[in-house]
Amino acid sequence: MREKMSDPLKAPEVKRALKIIDQEIENVSSINFIHYEELTQQVWENSGRITIIQSLPKIKQIPSEKGWRWNQSKGRISIEKMDRPSVSIDLMKLVPRKVVRSHLESVPSLKLWEANVYEFGKFKFTVFWCEKGARPGDLQLEDFSFLAKWMDPNRAQQLWPNCTE
Repeated sequence: MREKMSDPLKAPEVKRALKIIDQEIENVSSINFIHYEELTQQVWENSGRITIIQSLPKIKQIPSEKGWRWNQSKGRISIEKMDRPSVSIDLMKLVPRKVVRSHLESVPSLKLWEANVYEFGKFKFTVFWCEKGARPGDLQLEDFSFLAKWMDPNRAQQLWPNCTE
């Protein structure tokens, strides 16, 4: 007896990825997005990073490091957008995998989502979302140094001694 496949769109991680990527697709579509990035190692360095490129890369073209490469985890999910029937998305989760003859003991714990966006069946762009990067996406105290100009100067100097504002 064959087991029923569960709906991949119900998985919490897929829902989360789709929500974030969908917001980016709306932003790109609503502002006639012109700037596209190069595909560099930065795509997976920081958790939460969004990278949009104008090409349809093969998995082997996504930058990695010596000893590992990106590997598609599970299947590719094809989604038709209900709110915009002309737009469809191919979504896949990518994780590191050791290459043959690698001397690595383990691969980094990373998670990258790739969404290839089509309009009227024609490829438009690719959105990458780094769910788990090499560096966490947590905010640091330095991220708030712009607030120094509205603070007591002594307190600002205590918090950000290198701040020149």
